[in-house]
Amino acid sequence: MKDKLKILSFTLLAAAVSAFTGCTGQKDGVEPPMMGWSSWNAYMVDISDSIISHQAELMVEKGLLDAGYSFVNIDDGFFGQRDSLGRMVPHSRRFPKGSAGMRDLTDRIHSLGLKAGIYSDAGENTCGSSYNKDLNGFGAGLYGHDAEDAERYFNEWDFDFIKIDYCGGRDLGLDVAGRYTRIREVIDSVATKPVRMNICRWNYPGTWVDKVGESWRISGDIRPVWSSIKYIVGKNLYLSAYASDGHYNDMDMLAVGYNIKPAPFWEDGLGLSYTEEEAHFSIWCIMSSPLLLGCDLEYLPQETMNIIANRELIAINQDPLGLQAHVAQHEGESYVFVKDILKKWSGTRAVALYNPADSAAHFHVDAGELEFEGGFQVRDLNRHEDLGMCSALDFVLPPHSARVFKVEGRRVEPRLYEAEWGYCPAFTAISGDGGKYVPVQNASGRAAVVHLGGSAENRLEWRDVFSRKGGRYILKLRVANSADLEGLRFEVNGCELMPVNRIIRKGWVELEFEGRLRRGENLVCVRNDEAELPAIDRLCLEPAEGGSARWNERQAKEWYDGCEWPVGCDFIPSDAINQIEMWSASSYNHELIDKELGWAEGLGFNTLRVYLSSVVYANDPQGLKERMDDFLGICDSHGIRPLFVFFDDCWNAKSAYGVQPEPKPGIHNSGWVRDPSDALRADTLSLYPALESYMKDILGTFAEDGRILMWDLYNEPGNSKYKSRSLPLLKKAFEWAREVRPSQPLTSGVWSDGLKELNEFQLANSDIVSYHCYSDEEIQQNTIDTLRRYGRPLFCTEYMARTKNCTFQNSLPVLKANNVAAINWGLVAGKTNTIFAWDEPLPDQEEPPVWFHDIFRRDGSPYSQEEVELIRSLTK
Repeated sequence: MKDKLKILSFTLLAAAVSAFTGCTGQKDGVEPPMMGWSSWNAYMVDISDSIISHQAELMVEKGLLDAGYSFVNIDDGFFGQRDSLGRMVPHSRRFPKGSAGMRDLTDRIHSLGLKAGIYSDAGENTCGSSYNKDLNGFGAGLYGHDAEDAERYFNEWDFDFIKIDYCGGRDLGLDVAGRYTRIREVIDSVATKPVRMNICRWNYPGTWVDKVGESWRISGDIRPVWSSIKYIVGKNLYLSAYASDGHYNDMDMLAVGYNIKPAPFWEDGLGLSYTEEEAHFSIWCIMSSPLLLGCDLEYLPQETMNIIANRELIAINQDPLGLQAHVAQHEGESYVFVKDILKKWSGTRAVALYNPADSAAHFHVDAGELEFEGGFQVRDLNRHEDLGMCSALDFVLPPHSARVFKVEGRRVEPRLYEAEWGYCPAFTAISGDGGKYVPVQNASGRAAVVHLGGSAENRLEWRDVFSRKGGRYILKLRVANSADLEGLRFEVNGCELMPVNRIIRKGWVELEFEGRLRRGENLVCVRNDEAELPAIDRLCLEPAEGGSARWNERQAKEWYDGCEWPVGCDFIPSDAINQIEMWSASSYNHELIDKELGWAEGLGFNTLRVYLSSVVYANDPQGLKERMDDFLGICDSHGIRPLFVFFDDCWNAKSAYGVQPEPKPGIHNSGWVRDPSDALRADTLSLYPALESYMKDILGTFAEDGRILMWDLYNEPGNSKYKSRSLPLLKKAFEWAREVRPSQPLTSGVWSDGLKELNEFQLANSDIVSYHCYSDEEIQQNTIDTLRRYGRPLFCTEYMARTKNCTFQNSLPVLKANNVAAINWGLVAGKTNTIFAWDEPLPDQEEPPVWFHDIFRRDGSPYSQEEVELIRSLTK
């Protein structure tokens, strides 16, 4: 697009070569973990309607309902035999009143203000039939009776919850996910009210589970002995990412309250001390496990009652965020757990110190480890004591103990995200498939994630990387130093970033990426869909200082290699005479743009070069951004990723907001305007702040938008006889853009051999080298050969002027053969009059015998069917 033809020459460009060597995801009030009582640990299969009724009454009498324990759950042992219709009948001795009596029992439970739960198995037989020799458990499972049992348990008997075991399912070799999903579907279709489900598969079953159950067991059965508590906590150390939105990792029933009446089937000597019971309950609370008592409440010791009725600890478990605490510190055998409470990312957190060892442990947790700046207020939730302002938590805990604190302070942005806090969609603890969380002594949190990669699902995600304001960050990924680095992909909010640095330290490699985080929570993903990833240790981040660096050659090449060959056109809709008319609210034409981009899509075009307008921004900044978003939506629907141009030195010196002039007959680009206008350039003290705000706002708004291919900062600087007077604004354009640090590359195309100083700066600062060439194939090839010396991908962002012997026929094949992006001037003949040549006006407005630019008439018919067929043949 020229007011004077200037061809980039091979010789003078060679001289230039030698001179240069995505608020938070806040969701309050999720369904909290279940609290209540279950029959299994105290009675196993030896239960009865009278026992269940009595325990329900004790729940109320002892104040447990007031403390939040609201479920009374009948576990294995209530089964009789199925009747002739396959319906379950209660055990004739244990529940002698039959089916009607079972409904009476749930009515009684409900009348007390409680809810009722029941039990079954995913297979044919229950666990009691295998381990307790209960013959009635044979054939009592759901398998083959899903609908009948759902009707009976939830509609006829009116239960609110079901625990579904897997002994029978295991014996049948059923697919775990498929079987439980089917049960959920049947219950939802049959039950006339919402039913909560617990999946008892004795290991974390897989990420499908939160769509099926409200909770799921992550371990084998609990026992009232410290080794069992320690084992179960160990199983749940690194599962915090899998508890969310009212769905929880179930650490099994509370093994407390047996010191007066031990469970008869447990060996002598089993039982927890007071300190162990307190630790057990404290960790279940901060880990957001369901809290189900399992002792005979008639013989509940008062000291145990004091523990389980601790309302401050219960509030941590029942917190409206529904988060599970993660490991914030691991020293020796001891752990520090932490989680947000009340409001995510606020200054209020819960912290637990946990010492499972057989000897005392010293804890020192400073403010930074809790993501606080300076001192913080501390309340001991076990002792109900305010400890005042502290700079650290410094305690010695006895063996087999835990303490939980509520801490409040000035929260700072997190800088550390351990890999073991991350989420792997392919993770399961049942099989060896998918990523695994394993101890690694020299890892930052003494754990890492291994066996990732090889499939799209087997990736690691941090789903809540938080930025208070949003902006550019340096993200440092620490991984094992191995050959598995090849093929590693790092994505932020779906946008892939390339490493800008790598540092090797003691067997680990720290890969540094520059990227933009949006305000609130961000998704960061590490993946390799084809091959195994190295062990991942952690992610650290820090705000980027100053402007971003120019992409290195490797970054530029990897970015271009990830693009389909870019081919398209410089675009303005046919009803707009210039940039102002295209983007103004009164003249922006969604329907026409959509139609014309459909023609571009039909050619196989996948990119466009589109000029923005600082004039429109100055008068309607929000409107311009909204219309850009709309335009990007249209482009996306046609498989097109545009590059946007900010500044332009071509054509008319004056511009004004409002109604634009009509085209002058036969005059090429009679209404196109320079941006900024000539009048504004005299006062750079006023101009630069306005242009800086314009550029930074647009770039900042769309900096992580994957629909945008690239930013072209300045079109033909030095045109219109400005020459080197355009250099200060060109330099400012790159400076402002680098300060925003967009994820997309930056460029400004060289276009004239007479502008050495401008050319050198453009070639030295563009991430991707771009150029204009309105000449034949020989000069096109010479230009490509010259610019290749920079080692960067090439974009020809303007070509195709038929009367200058620059045609699709002689240029596009050369560009494709050299893998150079090809963007011709013009799509649809319209108000810009670009079918007329720069230097050959036809004032009578007759259609020239040879079009200068453009491909289609306004009705969609092509200027040359031969050209259209050629383009399509090359864009297949």
